[in-house]
Amino acid sequence: MIKERSERGKREKQALEDLKMQLEQEKRKVDEQLEAERAFALEKDALLERSKKQEAELEEEILAMQADLEAVDGQLERALAGHKAMEENFRVAKMNFEEASQHLQRLEGAEREWKVKEGELHEALQKATMELENLAHAKDDLDKTGDDLRQSLKEKEEDISRVRERLENTVGDLEAKLLQEVKARYVFDVIRQAPDSDSLL
Repeated sequence: MIKERSERGKREKQALEDLKMQLEQEKRKVDEQLEAERAFALEKDALLERSKKQEAELEEEILAMQADLEAVDGQLERALAGHKAMEENFRVAKMNFEEASQHLQRLEGAEREWKVKEGELHEALQKATMELENLAHAKDDLDKTGDDLRQSLKEKEEDISRVRERLENTVGDLEAKLLQEVKARYVFDVIRQAPDSDSLL
């Protein structure tokens, strides 16, 4: 009986010790869990604080990004407006270039025509110059001929004047001789017809 009680007491004591050990292990686990929960709570608070801080920073970044986005939108609108204006300027410049090209082509065509006309006018000018030179030579020849003719005419007029003078002198002499001869004949006829002409003779 005593031995059984002793053995039962040992078993109960061992069971109690085992239970105590089990309870201590469970208590340690609970303590560890509580410590872990407290650490987690502290970490959670820190995480929450950091999260709030990051949230505030993110909100500031979002506001900054929103301002940047608005600025970029404004720049984009201005860029689009500038691009549209540039397209319009390009369209106008292209139209002006095409008009200038057409005008240049017309000018080049007119220039080619003018060069042809210029060649024709140059050739006509050369011909006219040659004709003018020929006419000038002919005029010189005519002037020389006219001078010669005037000189010859002057000489002939002088000859005619001399001939007329000689003729007038000759006529005067002949008239004087004729008059003397007429007078002489008249006197002779009167004397011949008069009575006693022989005695008078």
